[in-house]
Amino acid sequence: ERERYVLHLRTTCIHLDAITVSRELRHVDAIISEQSKQKAAGGSDMGCRFVYFNHMNLAQKSSFTNGPSRRTALLTPAAQVPPEILRHISDLHADFERTEGDCETYVKTSSDCWIVARKSEQRELFVVINQKSANLIDINDEMKKLSSQVFGNIFFVD
Repeated sequence: ERERYVLHLRTTCIHLDAITVSRELRHVDAIISEQSKQKAAGGSDMGCRFVYFNHMNLAQKSSFTNGPSRRTALLTPAAQVPPEILRHISDLHADFERTEGDCETYVKTSSDCWIVARKSEQRELFVVINQKSANLIDINDEMKKLSSQVFGNIFFVD
């Protein structure tokens, strides 16, 4: 009887492991499928990504690491930020450190990405938008949409 119980327990554990692996594989499959659709539609690997930081209460929000777990987050395009983009964000943050008051900056990079940086009181928001054919009006509209969807309860000067 005990051996039968141990065998049943082992079978159950193997089954549970298979379910876990299956869920992880479905997630990876969804990521690959999404990337394929973006490339087929002429889209980019980055899309629209942001990082937000509030110096007053140390709140932070980011779509650069939005994977469901640390293991699969490394597989997402969000984890792969080009060095040029990181350099621009770092430079913009340094500018904010030297600037008093609220400000907003739009930068178009040499790789045709847009970076929008906003500072309002002690809040900073950096958004990377990869839309090669977009103009300043399109990017501003995208920012309004992102602000209302993700940061609706956070006050930013428009």
